[in-house]
Amino acid sequence: ISLDLEKSKFGDYSRKNVIDILGELEFHSIIPRIPQKDPLDSSDSTDIGQLSFLSDIEEDVEYIVVDEEENFSQKNKELKATKKARDERYRSIHSGTNTSKNTDVNEGIVEGTRIRITQVEEGIHCEFGGVTGFDENSMEKYLRLDDDMSLIYSHMSGDDYFNRAQKLYNGLHILRQDPWECLVTFICSANNNIPRIKSLVNSMAIHCGQRVIDQFGDFYAFPTPNEVFEFGEHGLRSIGLGFRAKYVAKVAGMIVEEETDLKYYRTLSYEEALENLIRFPGVGDKVANCVLLFSMDKLQAFPVDVWIKRVLRENYLKGGEKKIPDNGLRVWAQEHFGQFAGYANQYLFHQKRLT
Repeated sequence: ISLDLEKSKFGDYSRKNVIDILGELEFHSIIPRIPQKDPLDSSDSTDIGQLSFLSDIEEDVEYIVVDEEENFSQKNKELKATKKARDERYRSIHSGTNTSKNTDVNEGIVEGTRIRITQVEEGIHCEFGGVTGFDENSMEKYLRLDDDMSLIYSHMSGDDYFNRAQKLYNGLHILRQDPWECLVTFICSANNNIPRIKSLVNSMAIHCGQRVIDQFGDFYAFPTPNEVFEFGEHGLRSIGLGFRAKYVAKVAGMIVEEETDLKYYRTLSYEEALENLIRFPGVGDKVANCVLLFSMDKLQAFPVDVWIKRVLRENYLKGGEKKIPDNGLRVWAQEHFGQFAGYANQYLFHQKRLT
């Protein structure tokens, strides 16, 4: 299929080769392909509260990583060698020899379906692996093409710092991801960096998820809460989750035992959904706001990580306002930016982190 992207929907970048999207794991928003500082450089990013990074980066990532707390069995070592190439969940496929033209196909797994996307002159061309019910309408929702970017920009037009960021990243959209995968991914982000988070999620898919075959080959779907629950904390530790294993296992157990549908949280108010999320082990205010923003339609959510703290302290909070404690920054920002605080968060994050 081809999705027509009107300029009013997607911004000036809709006509350019700028889409590297399928990033439930690698990033959480659509961003222009602009040469910037390597976003996977973790030298100054031990606190990864957001995963909104350029996916247009080729890197040889080990998809089973040895945690400092764990030792791997020979079976796991063999899995790393045999399955690394085919189980990359999000990657760029070069389909032509002329790299100056738009020949990249971006592939990823969304809700158990393999998606291949190519930027075309007036929109995005999509190919779906197999017949799963994930269709054009699903893709438009995933890309949040219904977000009124003109309204969002006008709402914050009086903010000089945001305006500078908006000019650099005009057309950036937040994605609407699966809440369960988003929640687990952010729990795995604790004291972690992007390559390692990718590794952990891929390992969970390989060891816990279902093998899926489509016309492009095979892959492993992200495991359901029940599959993770049955694999257990010990199994999660054995594939490298370390201290995060107990949180992921407990959250999976709670969801299974309580028969919780995380997508239902989309119907709740921001405050109700936040309260429900922070009761899960390993989920604090930052992780909860990430999940609310990137998977539960709460555009007022405002995750505060080290980069956002720097932006707010250096560009907004001056004089007496500097006395606001770190745990008060999220509320201050939501009051300052209003109903689209989450979008402001993403533009400010990219302006600070990538420029």
